[in-house]
Amino acid sequence: MESEKTNQVENSNVKLALLMGDNFTSLFDKEETLPTIDDAKKHFSTICDYIHKYESIISSDSEEMRSLVDSLLNRFESILMFEEIDGFDVAFFNSKISRYFEFLLSKGDIRIGTVLLSIMADLCEFEDNSVSLEYIKRSDIFSVSFSRSLVIDEVNVQNEAQFISNLFSLVLQVIDSDEDPSDFAENILQKTKFIDLVEKELKRDDFDDNILNSTESLSILLQLCPRFVSEISEGMLNLIIRFISNFKNRKIPTEREASHNAFNVLSLVFLDDQGNNLLRKIGTMDFLIDFWGSSTKLVLPVIESALADSPESCLSFIDAGGLRKLFVTLNSDIIINKREIRASLVSIIDSLFSLVPIDSKYMTRLVKKFHEKDYQNLQSFLTLVEYIFTKVDHETKNDEFPSFQLICSSLGILFIISPEDIQMKIISFISDSQTIDFSLISDTIFVRIGDEPKLQDILSKASKALSRFVEKQE
Repeated sequence: MESEKTNQVENSNVKLALLMGDNFTSLFDKEETLPTIDDAKKHFSTICDYIHKYESIISSDSEEMRSLVDSLLNRFESILMFEEIDGFDVAFFNSKISRYFEFLLSKGDIRIGTVLLSIMADLCEFEDNSVSLEYIKRSDIFSVSFSRSLVIDEVNVQNEAQFISNLFSLVLQVIDSDEDPSDFAENILQKTKFIDLVEKELKRDDFDDNILNSTESLSILLQLCPRFVSEISEGMLNLIIRFISNFKNRKIPTEREASHNAFNVLSLVFLDDQGNNLLRKIGTMDFLIDFWGSSTKLVLPVIESALADSPESCLSFIDAGGLRKLFVTLNSDIIINKREIRASLVSIIDSLFSLVPIDSKYMTRLVKKFHEKDYQNLQSFLTLVEYIFTKVDHETKNDEFPSFQLICSSLGILFIISPEDIQMKIISFISDSQTIDFSLISDTIFVRIGDEPKLQDILSKASKALSRFVEKQE
């Protein structure tokens, strides 16, 4: 054990010596001692002296200034060696260095700012991170850092790309570490140039981790603070759609993840009334229908969000050819193998039957689809009703139960508005089924009435119409 501890001391001291050069011997007098919090404070004091001098000559392009920057960078990098010391975070944020954070991040050498952001992200990862989080959230470091990121050349300069990478990483780390990050999210969206930086990233034609992190940050922040969704501009939405189009059918995991993030943003915007109107205006539904098939898992949740509580989006969906894609999916094995896709598909069908006017040409087009292929679409729909019922846990009311409620409601509405031939097919199927019966469907529809008072009249009619066959089936 003693030799192991000695090796740890030696390894730590070697690393510090490499980073600090001649200054290392003045920091530690005894070879066997590990760095202490007092050593860290002395190091902070030395750095402050360097920063003060750097601030006074930063506008010059002299050899002295370049040498000073290199020395300052080495000393900032050596701070990493103190991070594990108890009380480091308090000492660091209470030191005079904190007075210079905004200066270093807004005007200092980009490499120094990059290291500083990395140190802050590291501190947020610690189990006891309350001091770090509190300081970082209430400071102006994000405001100055996002503003600077708008004018740096990340495509051609690696150091500048790393600055943006560390900035996004710090945002995500604060969100992950904070018990309630909603206030932080609001500050980032309201008081910084975050949105402008995301727009800058989405305008690029190449791809790297900064684009991935920008889409992830945007998606998470909008989920935490949905009221800002309505402030997403038409230009930003067009950039998101352009980004998704550019990376269509890509197989690289990071590119797929970024597309997923972008689709999530579209879902959030569709759930906002103003955003829904804007997305319809720029033809987003046609774009989504075009993607259905190549990216079904990503597209369906967005369409589900678009149609929820929006009769106008339901009509746009039908006009864009959505019914054809819907029934292709309904007739495929994917709805059996993928629960998420199945749930989204059922929700889309429910929105169509709930929101499209009964006496409209759009509802006529929907009902006619169940005639096609010698009633194959109807058969697939009824088979799905059976299948979902087999997946419902009737004690826990698991995730399949809401889907079963929705699809029963859709079945009930389809039954009462359809011509006699479809009604007879439905009656025959349920009568012969070993899984479902008229009582089950009727009762499930009746329960849904309490959740959807706007559908009370039509669902009541559907429940009563199906209940008439209960005794006949028995």
